[in-house]
Amino acid sequence: MDKFTLKATEPLNTNKHDRKDFSSGVVKLDTYLWQQADKESKQNISQTFVLTSHEKPNSIMGYYTLSASSIQIDNLPDEIAIRLPKYKHVGVTLLGRFAIAEQFQKKGLKLGEHLLVDAKLKTWKASQVVASFALVVDILTAEKGDPTDFYLKYDFIAFPKTNNKLYLPMKTIERMLKANGLIK
Repeated sequence: MDKFTLKATEPLNTNKHDRKDFSSGVVKLDTYLWQQADKESKQNISQTFVLTSHEKPNSIMGYYTLSASSIQIDNLPDEIAIRLPKYKHVGVTLLGRFAIAEQFQKKGLKLGEHLLVDAKLKTWKASQVVASFALVVDILTAEKGDPTDFYLKYDFIAFPKTNNKLYLPMKTIERMLKANGLIK
């Protein structure tokens, strides 16, 4: 498939989307989509969003998961933590899994960027109903290497006291979305 037109991301539907043919080259991410994603969605543990094309609407090009989570306020930088209420934890949204099918991992396609913007938009919209301080990602270093630089490129911030975990404040996401005309 040389040319394709992306569809809007949509929740994983096992009656429609072909999970078996998806391969990102990272066993943990592939196994999750094949075996756990549907179960966790039905249990309201996490929601999996898939990216497909108009040409092959059943073929998953990439996916990500979102779920509610929390972080300890004292894991944030002091200059941020001091401005927050004196709670022990604050609600966040977890970007738990994030993968692109190997055949679409070409540099020029920017499907990872597309999915990340979509995740930010969905996270921001949800935060207007159920408050969320930030979008948090746990870094999975696996067969394809360490994806930290990808997230840092899009303004994620490392937790000063926690390794392999990054966050992007909801206020920063809101500014980015407004600057790109995705929200008013």
